[in-house]
Amino acid sequence: MAAPTYAVSLTAAAEDLLAMRSLARRGLTMIHGLRARPDRGHPLSGELAGCRSLELTHAQGGYRAVYTVRDETLEVQVIAFGPHRTVYQTARDRDQR
Repeated sequence: MAAPTYAVSLTAAAEDLLAMRSLARRGLTMIHGLRARPDRGHPLSGELAGCRSLELTHAQGGYRAVYTVRDETLEVQVIAFGPHRTVYQTARDRDQR
């Protein structure tokens, strides 16, 4: 039996941030890869327990996408995208689980 395919969406705020970044194409490719492998990012803890973080680049401290996975509805929602040093605070500010 084939693995299920998840729908991937970005919150409006995550889309705005992604549009401003020069790595948008690479970032979107990796984010859309979550359709087949939503477990690819590592699980977060603390205030962001239940979210996952996907490393998009290593350069200049690296960029991350923070997202949630809803297995019951086969959905992945990206809630934040940005530099490693600020993305987790951004995700905490925007998390509406």
